[in-house]
Amino acid sequence: MAQKNKARFSMSLQAKMVALVLLPMLILALVLSALEVRSSITSMQETLDKQRDVLVSERETTVRYLVESARNAVSHLVGQSEAQEQAQEILQNFRYGNANYVFAFDFDGTARAMAAAPERVGTNMVGLVDSEGNAFVEDLIERARSGDASFYDYQWINPATGDIEPKHSMAIAIPEWDWMIGTGIYLSDIDVGLA
Repeated sequence: MAQKNKARFSMSLQAKMVALVLLPMLILALVLSALEVRSSITSMQETLDKQRDVLVSERETTVRYLVESARNAVSHLVGQSEAQEQAQEILQNFRYGNANYVFAFDFDGTARAMAAAPERVGTNMVGLVDSEGNAFVEDLIERARSGDASFYDYQWINPATGDIEPKHSMAIAIPEWDWMIGTGIYLSDIDVGLA
């Protein structure tokens, strides 16, 4: 009987020694695997962030081109009788992409063209703020008036979805009329493309 207990103890001691050697190796393998997974996730996120930045930059170039095109479409009218009415009609119908549009405001904040919300044309939108407190109409007018063609972020209704989403816009002036014209992109369009 003593011999039998000794054999059990001996096997148990062997098992303990194997466990003592294998357990740290197993833990080390698990930790290294977890670190590798974390590193891969971080690397993938960095790659997605870079791709998003490239897509935003490409869209910004397109927006700049579209705003300049909109200004060129109406600039030949400056000085003509009924020029502003004709320009308003041209800009009201200036649409592109997936329900995107050009907007125009007098420097006093009166909407001159908003294809996505034609019922707002003729209304003064000074004081209108988005869900984050941005007085975006006034801010875009001030940027256009001062020649600041950088992009401005605010929340606005995406006509393609009907949801309030982040919009990335720029605006330029038609100083002869005290107008600002601009357009923008919905950043959610880019995020959907990357998903």
